[in-house]
Amino acid sequence: MRIMTRRESLAAGAAAATAAGIGSAAAEAGDARAEVGAQVPFTRVQAAGREIAVTRRGKGRPVLCLHAAGHGARDFEPLAERVGDACEIIAIDFPGHGRSPADGKPVRVGGYAQVVTDVIDALKLDRPVLLGNSLGGGAAIAVAAQAPEKTSGLVLCDPSGLIPPTPATEAAVKPMIGMFNLGVAGSPEFEPAFANYYRNVVLPAPAAAPQRERIIASGRGIAPLLADAWTGFLEPASYLGELVPSVTTPTWLAWARNDRLVAWDYCKAQATRLPKHTLDFFEGGHSPFLEDPDNFTAGLKKFLADLD
Repeated sequence: MRIMTRRESLAAGAAAATAAGIGSAAAEAGDARAEVGAQVPFTRVQAAGREIAVTRRGKGRPVLCLHAAGHGARDFEPLAERVGDACEIIAIDFPGHGRSPADGKPVRVGGYAQVVTDVIDALKLDRPVLLGNSLGGGAAIAVAAQAPEKTSGLVLCDPSGLIPPTPATEAAVKPMIGMFNLGVAGSPEFEPAFANYYRNVVLPAPAAAPQRERIIASGRGIAPLLADAWTGFLEPASYLGELVPSVTTPTWLAWARNDRLVAWDYCKAQATRLPKHTLDFFEGGHSPFLEDPDNFTAGLKKFLADLD
């Protein structure tokens, strides 16, 4: 494991693009995706054959941060800037996101849960708190249910997996897949639709603007990942309701008040079955640590103190 400098990172990316014969448009999409992910100084770790980009900031109890599909480790920069010495913020780029190479596997909660356990082992982390958002939150639930010895606490920010696949779910999800497939196909209709989606639905809060605009700029590059992830939401395996009652890990539910993707009203029946949960609401559309960082940081510090 070795820390890469920004110059080395950019050079490695350019060399990989040249070796693969990637055109300029694809290379630009890769560069934009990298800007959403781990920033220097970062490390690359080998986790069960996968190369995962990792950033580590601060010191103290480890908090392993797991981003949403199409996002990256940079989502957690505002949090890392605020926590001080309350904990160590460890953020990863899932495969195919940010600066982590793709692993050729579908974007699914079960596969991402395996990535998380592999990273915990590779970094030799001692029962970190798992902070997961959206698909990353679903992965955190799966890890806590299936390998409770791996974690000491959960922070779930609008996690996936709590809404069962139904005809109503399918009706809501299929238009989203259609939009992402416009990006896959290179349609000029994709960029304005994707920008509107992120600015008005996913991350509308002003505090999230820098990362939001980076995600929008990376849209064409991450469209295949998003189409794949949303297709997975229609699969029965994406539903984690049966696992929820077995999660005995202390859990803080930190929910974006205005979430229209994973709305609390649709998730509360399962979320409130978590045996040891507390709940707080924050301003924002999907990612409270990014959209309401000051209040979220205060809540995280309290949750960590209560674990001690």
